[in-house]
Formats: sequence, C-alpha cells, structure tokens
Amino acid sequence: MQEQPQSLRFVQLNVNKSNTSQSALLHSVADFDLVFLQEPHIDFLKNTRASQQWRVLYPPKHKDSPLRTRSVTLINTRIATNSWTAIPVDDPDITAVSLTYDTGTIHVFNIYNPQDSNRTLGRLARVTHAILDHPDLQLDDPQFVWLGDFNRHHPLWEDERNTQLLMDTYLNNAQPLLDLLSNFDFHMLLPPATPTLEAAHSKNHTRPDNVFASPELAGNLIRCRTAPEIRPPCTDHYPIVTELQVNVARATPSTFRNFRKVDWPDFRKKLAVRLEDIPLPPGNLTSVDEFDTTLRLLLDALQATIDDEVPETRPPPYAKRWFSKELNDMCREVSRTGRRAYRLRDTPQHPIHHEYRTLRNRYGDRIKQAKRDHWEAWIAEADMKSIWTVGKYVRAGSTDGGRSSIPPIRRPGAAEPTRHSAEKSTIFYETFFPAPPPAAAQRVHGTYPRDVFDFANISDAQIVDACHRLKEFKAPGPDGIPNEVYKKCTDLLLPFLGRLFRATFDLEHYPDAWKESTTVVLRKPGRADYSIAKSYRPIALMNCMGKLLSSCVTDVLEFQAEKLGLLPNTHFGGRAGRTTTDSLHFITKTIRDAWRAKKVASILFLDVEAAFPSAIPERLFHFMRQLGIPELIVNWLRNKLRGRRTRLKFDDFTSQLFEIISGIDQGCPLSVILYKIYNSLLIRCADDLASTFPVAYIDDVAAVAVGRTLLDTTADLRTYMTRPRGALHWSRKANSFFNIPKLALVHFDPRLLHNDLGPDLDLPGGIVHPSASTKFLGVIVDGKLKFKQHAEYALAKGTKWLQQFGRLARPKNGIRAKHVLTLYKQMLIPAMLYAASVWITPQRKVATRKNTYGSVGLIRKLARVHRQACLLITGAMRTTATDVLEAHLNLLPFHLLVDSCIVREATRLCSLPSTHPLHPHVHRATCFVKRHRSPLHEVLAAYDLHPTDMETIAAVRLPPGWRAPFPVEVAPDKDAASAKEDLWVTRPGHRIYTDGSDYEEGVGTSAVLYCPGTVEPTILRYHLGPSSWHTVYEAEIVGLILGISLLLRLLSVAAASCAADNTPCLLAYQNCKPHPAHYLIDHLLDDLASLRDRHPGIKYTLRWVPGHRGHDGNERADAEAKRAATGDNSPEADLPRWLTRDRLPASLSKVRQRLNETFRKAARAEWTLSPRAPRAARVDPDLPSKKFLALVAPLPRRQASLLIQLRTEHAPLNYHLHRITKADSALCPNCQQARETVAHLLLDCPEYEGARARMRHKLGPGATSLQYLLTSSKALPHLFQFLHDTRRFAAPYGDLLLPDQ
Repeated sequence: MQEQPQSLRFVQLNVNKSNTSQSALLHSVADFDLVFLQEPHIDFLKNTRASQQWRVLYPPKHKDSPLRTRSVTLINTRIATNSWTAIPVDDPDITAVSLTYDTGTIHVFNIYNPQDSNRTLGRLARVTHAILDHPDLQLDDPQFVWLGDFNRHHPLWEDERNTQLLMDTYLNNAQPLLDLLSNFDFHMLLPPATPTLEAAHSKNHTRPDNVFASPELAGNLIRCRTAPEIRPPCTDHYPIVTELQVNVARATPSTFRNFRKVDWPDFRKKLAVRLEDIPLPPGNLTSVDEFDTTLRLLLDALQATIDDEVPETRPPPYAKRWFSKELNDMCREVSRTGRRAYRLRDTPQHPIHHEYRTLRNRYGDRIKQAKRDHWEAWIAEADMKSIWTVGKYVRAGSTDGGRSSIPPIRRPGAAEPTRHSAEKSTIFYETFFPAPPPAAAQRVHGTYPRDVFDFANISDAQIVDACHRLKEFKAPGPDGIPNEVYKKCTDLLLPFLGRLFRATFDLEHYPDAWKESTTVVLRKPGRADYSIAKSYRPIALMNCMGKLLSSCVTDVLEFQAEKLGLLPNTHFGGRAGRTTTDSLHFITKTIRDAWRAKKVASILFLDVEAAFPSAIPERLFHFMRQLGIPELIVNWLRNKLRGRRTRLKFDDFTSQLFEIISGIDQGCPLSVILYKIYNSLLIRCADDLASTFPVAYIDDVAAVAVGRTLLDTTADLRTYMTRPRGALHWSRKANSFFNIPKLALVHFDPRLLHNDLGPDLDLPGGIVHPSASTKFLGVIVDGKLKFKQHAEYALAKGTKWLQQFGRLARPKNGIRAKHVLTLYKQMLIPAMLYAASVWITPQRKVATRKNTYGSVGLIRKLARVHRQACLLITGAMRTTATDVLEAHLNLLPFHLLVDSCIVREATRLCSLPSTHPLHPHVHRATCFVKRHRSPLHEVLAAYDLHPTDMETIAAVRLPPGWRAPFPVEVAPDKDAASAKEDLWVTRPGHRIYTDGSDYEEGVGTSAVLYCPGTVEPTILRYHLGPSSWHTVYEAEIVGLILGISLLLRLLSVAAASCAADNTPCLLAYQNCKPHPAHYLIDHLLDDLASLRDRHPGIKYTLRWVPGHRGHDGNERADAEAKRAATGDNSPEADLPRWLTRDRLPASLSKVRQRLNETFRKAARAEWTLSPRAPRAARVDPDLPSKKFLALVAPLPRRQASLLIQLRTEHAPLNYHLHRITKADSALCPNCQQARETVAHLLLDCPEYEGARARMRHKLGPGATSLQYLLTSSKALPHLFQFLHDTRRFAAPYGDLLLPDQ
C-alpha cells in the first residue's frame, strides 16, 4: 500500500481578477493540496474558473451578495472530503476551511483585506475567537493559519528600504493586525523582507501578502517562500508556497475503464474464446448451484476480457485542452527566467527584468490566443453530435468547472451538522430508504382472482431487443460491466443470458450479485439549503445484467397492463400512447365543461413524501395479486426485492453496504410500472364518487372535484381524502404519507373576485389554503385558466436559452447557422412551447370577428424570443427585419411555428384509441360551443380536424419479443438489389410485385402475380382515396396485402416472394410498436397467418426491388398502381372484403403533411405581401428557400454573418449606419462621391478598383452582378477575397479569407 504523504502543500496568490493569470497558475500547481486565491477571476454569472481536479469554496452568500467576492479557495480532490470542511464566514473577502490531520485540526483563513478598512480583520478575529471558545473544540487544541493579501505594511515584514511604506499612516493601519497577532500568539511564517509584490509601474518590491500561524504549526513548518517560477502573467503579486509537516488523509486515487477506446472486434474475439470454456447444458439450468456457477464463470470471463482489452484511465491533473505543448515549453521558460529575475530583484537595471517582463507578457498573450484559437477551431469543426453535447451542458446551467462536494449534513432535529462522510451516509440512508412499519415484512393474505394472463418465460428475442435498447457510455453498476459490452456482444452472451434469465423463474432464485447496487448522491437543483438530506436525490446504479432481465419483465407487465386495462384509466404517466399533455387536456376540458354547465371545480394537488422509497414490497405484491398478475411473476419479484443492498457514493467516499428493506429501486426499469400498480388504489378509491376523480402521472396526482359551489367541491375533496378506504387510508396502508404543507389547492370558478381564492380545505394534520395557481406537470395552472403566469415562465425559459447559447453563435466566431437552427427548432421551441396546445389558442381569422382570433398578444410576446433567435442564427445586424431573416432561414413566422407545434399534438389526439380517457372528450369537442371553449375545442376548430375521419393508433400492438413470421430481404444498395432480382426471376416459385402511386391527386396500389409457366400476370388494383388523405407508404402496404390475397386464391403454393420498391413499408412489417398506418400492417399480419394456414410449409419472402431500373415486374406494378390512383379499381369481389366495406381512414402522417404544407403556403403568402420582399428579390428571387442555408453551410461564422448583412443591406456601411444614427454621413468614406451602399462597395467605388479588377478577372461578367456575387457559391471565395483586400470590414471581422484561400 502506498505510503501517505507527510506534508501539506498550499499556494496563495492575488491574481488581480485575471482569468489568464488564474488559468496559468492552476496549470502550474496541479501537485498542490490547496490554492488560496485573492481577487480571483469571477465572471458575470458569478463563477470562478477551475477544473475537475479542484473543489471550489466560495463565501457563503457569494451568489446573492451584491459585493464582489475577493477570496476563493480551491481544495484538491486528492484531499479526502472526510478531512476537511468549510467554515462559513459571512464575508465576501474571507473563505476558510478546517483540515483534520493526524494529531489535530488546522483552520485556514484565506483573506483579502482592503487598504481602506479593517472590517475584514474584525470579522476574522470574531470567527477565530468563536472557534477557540467553542466547547466541542477546546479539547482539540485547534491550530490556525491566516494567509492572504493583508494590504498592511510594517517593519516586522517589510523591507527597511521601503521607507515610504513605514510612515506613521501605514504603521497605524497595521496596528490592528499586529494586536490580533499578539492576542492569538500567531507567528509569521514567510521570512521578513521577502517581497510579494512588484509594482506595475515603479517595479518597486513590497510585502502586502503574508502568512501567519499558530506556534505549533510554526514548529511544523518545512518551508514558506515566494515562488517566482510559477508566477503567472497579468498579476503583480508573487505566489507564496507553504509546506507544513502534517499528515492530512488523502482520497484513494480513482481509475476508470475507457470503453470509448475499445477495439470491439478484438474484444469479441477474446471474449468468445473465454466463453467457450464455460460449460452450458443443452437445455435449461436445473439447479441453483449450476446457476451460481454459470453466472460466476460468465462474470469472470467478462471481467477478465475487460481487464485485458479496456484501457484503464486515471483522471488527469489540471490541463485544459487548449494548453498546448508550445504553452508548456513557454511556461518552463518563464519559470526559469522568473527565478533569475527574482534573485536579481535588487538590480533593477539588469536586462533580465526586461526579458522576464517580455516573456511573461508574451506568455499571457499566448494563453489568451490559445483559448481563442481552440474555441474558434472547435466551433468551426463542430458537428451535430458535439453540438447536442454542448446543448445538454448549456441547458444544465453554468458552473465554475470544479467538482462539487457535499457540505456538512444535519440530521433532522439535530442542532449541529456532521461533516464525517460515514455519518453523512447514515443520514442519507435513513432519508432515501426510510424504515418501514414493523409489520411491513409480513405477507399480506387475501382472496385473489385467477391469473389474467399466462406468463411465458423470457425469450431470446426479448433479450436481444432489450440489449439493442441499451444506451452506451452510462455509468455501470458495482460489477463495472457497462451497457456497451452487452450491446456489442449480444450474440455471444445470448446463450448464457437466456438460460440464466429463464432459470430465475424456473428455480425461483434471484442471485445476490444482481441485488447489489451503488447509490450515487446528487444535488437537487435550486434548493435553498443543502445541509439537509432531502435536498439530494439518490440515483441507483445497478448491475446491467440484472437490469436487462428487469427490462424484459417490464416489457411483459407494460404490455399486459395496457392490453388488459389493469391500471386506472386516468393514470397517464409512463404509459404507451399517453403524455403529460393528455392529462392537462383532460383537466382543462373537465373544468371548462363544468363552467359551461354553470358548475365549478376544485383540484387538490397531492404530494407524497419519498414516494418510491416508502413503498412496502409486500403491499405491492398484494396489489399485484389483486389485479390478477400471475403469482410466478409476483414470487420472482419477491425474490428480487428481498435482501437488496447498496453502497452510497458521494464525493470521494463509498459507504459500507446498507440493507434495503423496503422501497422500489428508482434505477430499475421496473420502477415505473411497479409504482403505477402501487398507487393505483389511490386513483381507484374515488371510483364510486360521482363528482370526484383523480388524475395521475406516476407519483403526481391531482384530485378533481366538480360541483355547484366551491363549498360542495371542497367537501367532496375532503370526502375523497378522509372517508373509509379513501386517500388517507391508502396513505397509511401504503406507508406513503402526504406532505400537508406541500399540498396545493386551486379553485376554478370564473365568478371569483381577484382577491378571493375560495374556501380552505380542512384535513387531519392541517389546513390546506387555496392558491391562485400551481405548477402541475411543468405547466402553471391558474384558477381562471388564463395561463398568463405560464406564458411569462415560457418567455423566461426561452430568453434564458438564448442567453446561454449566445456565446456559441457570435457574429464573428460561432457555430454554423444550420447547427444553431437545429438547436433552436429541436431544443428551444419544444422547451418554450411545451404543452402549447393547452395554454395557447391558435390565432386565425374568424368570419364573425373583425380582429384576429386567438392568443395574439401572447404569441406576439413569445415572438421576441423567435426574433432574437433568428438574429443569433444568422449573425445579422439587430436592425434587420424578422421576416427577411425567416425567409433566408426558410423558417416559418412564429405564429405559424406555434401552429406546427400544436398541430402535431392535435392530430395525435384525433388518433387516440377508445381506451384512452380523452377519446370521448376529443370526439365531443368537434361540436361547436360558444361559451367556455376548451383547448380541445379550439385546436380542432382551428385546423378543421375530425377525429372520426382519422386512423386510430393503438396503445400496444404485439407482445414483447414478437418476430415477423416471414423473412425480409433488403440489399445494401440498388445495384445489389437489381442483381438479386435477376436471380429471383430464375428461381422456381410465384413472384409478386407491388407498388403504390400518388398520381393525379389520387393514391392507388397494385399487386402483380407471376405464376410459374404463365406469361400474363394476375393483377389486383385498389384506389385508396384522395392524396389529401393518404400516402404512398399506405398504398405500398395495401399492395402487399393484395399480393397475399392473390396467393390465397391458389390451390397450392410452395414458395413465393413479394417485391416492393418501398423499404419503409418492409421495415414497418417487422415493427411491433404502434405507428401510423399500423392498422394496415395488422391486416397484413392476419393475412399472412391465413396464408400459412392455406399453404402449410410455404416459403415466403418479402424483398426490396429498386424502382425504375427496368425490372419488368416492378414496371408493370407501377403502371397498374397509376391506373388505380385514377380510380380504376379491380372488381370488389376480387378484393379483400374489409377493403370494400368502408373507406380507409385518413392517414395521420398525411394530415400532418397537408397542414404543414398549408403553413408553408401561408408563410410564402405573408412574405409576398411584405414590403421588404421586392428588395430582397433583387438579390435572391427564390426566397424563402433552403438555398441560403446551403450557401452558408461551408462558410465560417464571420463570413456567413457578413454575407447575410450584405444581402439584407443592413451592413456596417455608412449608408445604413447613417440611417440608424450611428454615422454622421451616408457618403462613402473613401470616394466621398456617393452613398456607401452594398452596391457601391461591391460594384462602383473607385477606391477598390484594383481589387475589383482582380475579382472580374476571376469571375468574368458575373463580377458586375450583385445577385451573382451574393447568391453563387462559386463567386463567394472571390467575393471574400475582394472584401479582405478592401479592409473595409477589418475592424468588426478581421481576416475574411476563406480557410482554403
């Protein structure tokens, strides 16, 4: 075992608020234990700069204080968190830390003392006295270190030659410090007359910085000196290095396996060799011993392969990616020169000082340049993968780059918090895994119904599907085997996983290895007090092998729960085909319907404390058996949840194993379905209450009551909560207690006056006072359903996004427009317009109204974010009109963008199955009502949607692990597919060719059957309907159905193939999940089953044939499909009966396509009417289009920004600057002959005739066309060469040459 270090090393420096100085210092002090900074760099978000090597310590009120923080302490992560704790000092100029060492405790205070005040010294003295007087610390004999920038001068430490600093004024200022040092008997550690500052102008050396310590620590001093060799640029102070002979415990160095650098083919090869040595029975495992042996050998093989093939990595010391080898060499040179200059400090005329200053300045400039170059190179090369990563971090908020730590935690009811990690882990354990009632472990007995479904053991197909769903590069469980191994090696591991998983049911044995987890403790964002355990959340990291099995069982339970209706119908959370928006629509529709009936509504929003951890397993098993879930699954789950153990992990500490007696594992795939079963009785306990019903989303529950008066609804809510077998009864039985102070009550009565919130709700345990609004499922719901507060919240959310992403897209240096546009459309818009169909009424013209109907003002307010985003994306000047930017970006105007978001949700609502609780509400919402129109009424009317015309998308379709009955053959490319087609033509058997066509505003399909020995094929055609209702994709599926219909007529078929030129429909045939047009796939599967019955043993293949490649069968099918599109159907008697019974419903995909096309046409019409359109057309007549984005796609940010400015004529030229009062004259500053417009600059100004001539030589006549210069990709390199030569835009943009010029 490595010997513990016997010394504590720390460095202090005033970095003069410089980011460059702080960055350079941290690169040089990676091997120090602590860094004490005075006047640190603090950015506008109140963050300093650090890395994951350091834990950052700020003053307690750093974020909220209007005063600038002038003291920050960095603690190396190699110091065990058990060894230190922060001392809260309410002063922006002091940070302090207590360090426990082998024989005592050191309290280190990092001080910045201003020149004009002794306030900081007074606070420092009071805190020191408080520690000395604390009864619990007196036996500890605490030791102290005061260090920092004291800004005091005295002969005790100042060089006697600095006589100007030894006058009475300075001595008087230093006297309070001297008195404190005398009172506490502190010794000065830095030798006298050692200068710590070199004045920037006079180069005089002085001593404002100091280090003072208790006598015992002074006796343990190894060294205390200035360190000119690590002095960074941009500060006039010298670092002070102190080393004490004390032994502070270190954290165990952490290592991790870097699975991103694995050679997977080699990994698979090595694993396969090891797996061959593991004996496997031909059938299932037959004993627990055989199970345990197989599992142990499998884990050993995996771990041995990981040890051999996965490189081990240790977190690097402080090093930023921009810190190059050149900077490293320069740093060493500066260090060497600094040491020489410091030794010759008394000889100011020596040339070494000039050399040192020059080197330091150059080093500082190179650091700034390296940061800038690295950033610009990254954003220039950023692809969508890296952009999404950055988007995720930006959305998470700003940080200082350091590693966070858990502060001392206070046990409920305790006066003092604990700083010891072991004690913290116990508090976290008691909070995250609360002790169940004494009777919790007892089995609950009852009379249960028969099993509602037969459980078939886990299939290999289910395991394969579960492995394919795994996300890579997620933290593994205690065994250290991550998802990537199972995903990359599924085929190798399947024989073992299948036998092991099935044996857990057959043998009723769940191994202990899968019951062990690691619980990571993470902060909940935005909490006011992080000294209480409830401000943290547990994240369970479970072994991936066990999670795979749980995922397979989850698939079965989720499928059967939906298929059999085992869950309450108003439970929306975590269910297929249901969203948070559905529950919000259900609530708002109910309230509006009540108002229309002259009734009112009240909603009690319930909050269950520690919902998942408080669940009692035996109560869960009882609920499951009451639902008829097979006892085999329940017993398996009992084995899984019995004997669970976990280690809590936070900072550098890992706890002992704790036993988990109750609760549902939140990191387990089963957790959501299990909790939905667990709280189903909370939802069902209102089944016999006519006017009250709960709406649930996993553990978020809203109890809705409707009545004549608010007194009635309040009484109904109280009945729901307090009656026998009501909500409080469930709470007691389920050990899931409501936090009464956190319950929210909102009354919905349009007649309530502004200040009247309605009656209170009196419950056992407290009174719930009504509030004007509350947040439910991410939407602020108010009593009037005006959603004004939520609109403000959405606006703030969008504005914050723009502010965070602003640095990524500056006009001069930023990521490319297409990436920012993608982030805007796929991150900002969904976040800002979340649940928009609930709180935004689409704006539209209504015949009976003079003004535009809808949420016009709200949309206009949110459009501010849209405009700012357009400016951000393009890099245009702020004076540019929004519609011009939208036309260049091919982006819908904001009100139409809102429409496109709402339409997606509205059309989905129209396709809900009859089992969905919103289904009847959606269908009734098509009827016109004048008063209290719900959001459903509004969106259906706005887009003229009719649910009865729309196809239905089921919640679930086919069971987990389902596989298509016949194979699908899809060649890698068209040439390979054509070659295979030539082979199929020569093979014996029947050949079917199908095709779909959208032709002359109709959609049709055909199937052409070639039988062996016949020349003319048999043909079926079917007209699906108008192209406004149907898609070619649907037609292709119907064509496959017609092909099977042709085969069903034949007496005998041994082999057949069906060729289609549409690969999506072939892939959809293999998809067991619900999706648009799946009802046609379901018919196809039914017909395939009939085909197998009709022709036992048939070999049938679905295959892809490329279209329009001269293949006779495909060409004939294409011609027949066009005939069908015009309405030329085959006789009804020849077609499948269900196709002729009723017309096919409208395609969900087609309705969305049609509406989105309507929005695009409306946008084009608005652009045509814009007064700016004619001027823009002179430059680019194709606007709006995608051409501009394609044009600027290869351009660096600065060139793309300048191009949009030139195209819009809102450019930093005098003509435009004069119009916006930013220039005194509109005339060209060079020729003074004409207004400086874009055309004048590019075509006319005589000052640039030489550069223009060179451009004409390259481009020919095109150089005289403004349109050609600003729209042609061939012209752009020469255009930017011209602009670079003119130097007209050098000030804002610098070098304008393209990278390859």
